[in-house]
Amino acid sequence: MQHFDECTTLQLSYLKKIGLLNYSMSSSVFWTYTNTGEHAASIGVRSEITEHSKTLYLKYTSNGEPIEYAVKLRSVESNLGNGVVWYFECPVTGLLCRNLYLIGRYFLHRKAHKHA
Repeated sequence: MQHFDECTTLQLSYLKKIGLLNYSMSSSVFWTYTNTGEHAASIGVRSEITEHSKTLYLKYTSNGEPIEYAVKLRSVESNLGNGVVWYFECPVTGLLCRNLYLIGRYFLHRKAHKHA
């Protein structure tokens, strides 16, 4: 059984915090081991946020193999009337979520894993 709290997770809240959801730009996201502070993993993220396109392009290496793919974003008007709420659209299931989990070689919705 997959323990999602132990997975490498791509969080929309962090991407918003670093500005990737405001403009079309590129950045790197880094993960560290909590017990040692050492570099554990990284990913290149490029956002394309325009009137017609809301997409993240992910680029990283998994077991020595280069991985590159797009993840669509959706923005929904907040029910509080103060802006929008952002969601990833899982490239496999199409489900909306706020976190994508590294399952196998790809960042996906937790329900994309067959044992979730």
